Amino acid sequence: MNARLLLRSIPIAALAALLGGAPAIRGQSQVLDLDPRTVNPGAGPGDFVPLPGGLFCTVTDSRTGREPWFTDGTAAGTRMLRDVWPGDAGFVDEAVAVGARVFFSAVDGMHGSELWVTDGTSAGTRLVADLEPGSRGSSPGQLFAFGGVLLFAAETTADGRELWRSDGTAAGTFRVADVWPGAFGSNPYNFVALGSAAYFTAEDGVHGRELWRTDGTAAGTSMVDDFRPGIAGSVRFADPRFVTLGGRILFTANDGVHGEELWFTHGDAANSGMVADLNPGAAGSAPRDLTVFGGIVAFSADDGNTGREPWATDGTPAGTTSLGDLYPGRFGSSPEEFVNRPGSDVLLFRARSPGEGMELWISNGGAPSTRLLRDIAPGSLPSFPRHFAPFGSGYVFQADDGSSGAEAWFSDGTAAGTYRIADVNPGAAPSAPGEFVALGGALLFTADDGTSGHELRRWDGRRVATVADLYPREALGSSPNRFVGLADRALFDAIDAAHGHELRFTDGTSAGTGLALDLNPGPGYGSVELLPITHDRALFFRDAALWATDGSAAGTTQLVGGVNLYFGMFAWRGLGWISMAAGAGGSELWVSDGTVAGTRLFVDIAPGNGSSLVTQFASDGDGLLYFAAQSPGAGLELWVSDGTVAGTRMAVDLAPGSAAGFAGRLAVVGDRAVFVGNDGVHGTELWSCEGTPATATLLADLNPGTADTPFGEFVAMGDRVYFTASTPAEGYELWSTDGTPAGTRLEADLWPGAADSAPRQLTAAHDVLFFVADDGVFGPSLWRTDPAGGVVGLVDVHPGASPWFGQDVIENLAAIGVGRHVLFSGDDGATTGRELWISDGTRTGTRRLADLNPGVAYGSPGEFFTFEDMVLFAATTEADGRELWRVDLGDLGIPNVHRYGFGCAGSNGQPPRMTWRGLPVLGNAAFQLGLERTVPHAPVGLVVGASRTATPLGGGCTAWVGAPSIPLGGGADAEGRLLVTVPLPTDPALVGASLFVSGASFDPGASLFGAVAVADGLQVVVGR
Repeated sequence: MNARLLLRSIPIAALAALLGGAPAIRGQSQVLDLDPRTVNPGAGPGDFVPLPGGLFCTVTDSRTGREPWFTDGTAAGTRMLRDVWPGDAGFVDEAVAVGARVFFSAVDGMHGSELWVTDGTSAGTRLVADLEPGSRGSSPGQLFAFGGVLLFAAETTADGRELWRSDGTAAGTFRVADVWPGAFGSNPYNFVALGSAAYFTAEDGVHGRELWRTDGTAAGTSMVDDFRPGIAGSVRFADPRFVTLGGRILFTANDGVHGEELWFTHGDAANSGMVADLNPGAAGSAPRDLTVFGGIVAFSADDGNTGREPWATDGTPAGTTSLGDLYPGRFGSSPEEFVNRPGSDVLLFRARSPGEGMELWISNGGAPSTRLLRDIAPGSLPSFPRHFAPFGSGYVFQADDGSSGAEAWFSDGTAAGTYRIADVNPGAAPSAPGEFVALGGALLFTADDGTSGHELRRWDGRRVATVADLYPREALGSSPNRFVGLADRALFDAIDAAHGHELRFTDGTSAGTGLALDLNPGPGYGSVELLPITHDRALFFRDAALWATDGSAAGTTQLVGGVNLYFGMFAWRGLGWISMAAGAGGSELWVSDGTVAGTRLFVDIAPGNGSSLVTQFASDGDGLLYFAAQSPGAGLELWVSDGTVAGTRMAVDLAPGSAAGFAGRLAVVGDRAVFVGNDGVHGTELWSCEGTPATATLLADLNPGTADTPFGEFVAMGDRVYFTASTPAEGYELWSTDGTPAGTRLEADLWPGAADSAPRQLTAAHDVLFFVADDGVFGPSLWRTDPAGGVVGLVDVHPGASPWFGQDVIENLAAIGVGRHVLFSGDDGATTGRELWISDGTRTGTRRLADLNPGVAYGSPGEFFTFEDMVLFAATTEADGRELWRVDLGDLGIPNVHRYGFGCAGSNGQPPRMTWRGLPVLGNAAFQLGLERTVPHAPVGLVVGASRTATPLGGGCTAWVGAPSIPLGGGADAEGRLLVTVPLPTDPALVGASLFVSGASFDPGASLFGAVAVADGLQVVVGR
């Protein structure tokens, strides 16, 4: 807006006198131990799949059954995404990442086993499509990422188990081909990609199980060749692996003459054949465990003379050789579980040999280099290494040394560098580790310590720590999380033994912390996630219903019952905008003002029982609301609303027809919505739109052609959107855009070339963007950027770390206050464990703030939430578990502006609203306070005081500032705004002091005396 602002000024001397002095410094302290003891049995995380910022996994507990979870490798960052099947019967199976989403199969108690998808948020975890209506389900399996979509096998009554594809929407989920017509089904299996096609095995009822190919369309799906003519088929249903090597697929097949041998194909019958007949005759060598490494493929085979031994091939008969007769004679060494670290020419596997039993072996691809690496269980006792996984510069696995039980081990490929990580379950009892997966340079895995059950553990190269005891047997605390602010209290979710998960409140003191309401009496599960819509009302979902609360039992009301689908909600214009299905209808856009009468279906985009699946809300302030929605005939596209039903429309049909154009990620800068979309021509790329089809603009084709660009986090700051994306030249790096092609740029290639610096935890703090990235030198470290200063490295929290040890050292990055400050948990790799750190955006101002859990134990602070003049957070100590803590802004010198109270409406139907510009920091002579949403050109008054009150004035209006105070006056401009300059003193003693400000405007239609509309209040905390 270009309207002239009328400025008034407050004398600096008067302001200094009003502020007086700063409050006493209290530092960080625990608020209250909500749950001194909790008792539950143990869990078992698994099925780890990458998601932006962490990992998807599944977790089983007695309260929810097996359900989808997310973890960033920390307790604070480990949470259930959704209770798909409410109650204790949840079942989730098989998951795969496709771009920035994870597809998985799940049972919700209504639809049977069907396809689900998640973007790592609760709101983004949803049913994709009900392919087999009813409780039977389609049992999706063999999930395979291909060209930005999902290929999978699913079963329907009409067609049997056939080949399907999905883009994550119901409209974009369909059967690709009916390979075996009728109800029998072809049962697609063993997917592998080569070039522009995916290959799999299937039966068509005529040729037996053979190799097929598809480009994702019915016309592009065909059999590669009938390698064994007749109904018998050439490939086994459960053949363990197909691999690609040098533009070919290598696989095991039986042509009916040579037995099972190693074959190759370039994708067509004319370019397919047997690689080598290792065991001449009909018996075959039965190749197994095909594994690519160093430009060759390793496998096990039985040549009929030496028994089953390790072999290698380059895909030619001459290049197919034995890696050694490890167990001389016909018995064979039975090698298994070949594993190779990407980019390495070292192969690890287990095999038996005379005198050593089943032990750890290594090979570089030739018989002379194949040798016993270490006899972990000395003598003939087998250590039976298993569950191999590449990690850093080596490999992790499970092994039993004969005295410690089955524990986690690491090997760098040398005998000296092969060692046990830790004895998680001390003594001879096994911890049975598994599910090894790398995350941010650290290792996550599951193991049983004999106390807490099979839980999620983390190894940072120095020690093993429990990430989250999801099924605590001992005291672990109440785990406060999901903080929101209402009026004079903060609300949050926490657990205790008596009430289970319920809503709590706090004013930052022990006496002012308690149970807000117990909707589900007893120790059951009932987590809530709140959305504040006004100063004293918040919405939340619980027990298949939408609720509103003021943070008390008496002030909690059920708004709508029978809610069976919920995809997210967003606060805009003092209302909650909700994507949900209530009653018999589909999931549509609802709106609520926190009352029963004011909660209604706003617009039915997909009429009848159809679902528009509204998601990804963003707004440009009070002007327009953007979101993604699916409509009949258009698929998932970008929509816009001006707050009226008539003004709610599709902003652009990026991919005309039923195809989905909106591909996820949405932010708004100025009057432009920036989003990720696919127009069917350029693949998934970056677009902008100003609310109309004519304004839709391709900002950048980062991966030219039809290839999709993988996008990660999106954060709007000022007039730019910062995001992460992967390109062939730069890898995964940080980008930004102002919503125009010319203003779309790479911020920095921190790890030069195609390597990924993997920026994550993008966090906007006023006009500075903080993030974590790895430049290839220091490992993941804290960085910052802003429009003027460029990208700057702030701190290497874990100095001297190797490229893979201790790399996930920064977590829970969060902006606090209104200035350029963040808090985070950091592990310095020395003696303090993961503790509380702070940064003001400078290298000298980035430091460890406190060791909350003294010694090497982790305090793991997180869930940071700014409230009034403090920051609330959760932290863990040995004595109390994970409980509620606070740190005072005055102690940190951090500015803040906290909105409190409520106004009374004027003739325009809304109350005036307090506003501010600039940062309330010492010496800022241009800091401004003001009023907006008043009658244009009306007289306006402000009151600046040193205390906060709530004095009723009549007519539903309240005064929010107490004496002593300074009155200020002026006139609103043509847009109903007034700004007053409040120059702040430079006296360091004022850091942490608070100003309380409110205002009123003349309005003939207002409720107070029929002439005055009163605003809400602001608490301004002075920083340095």
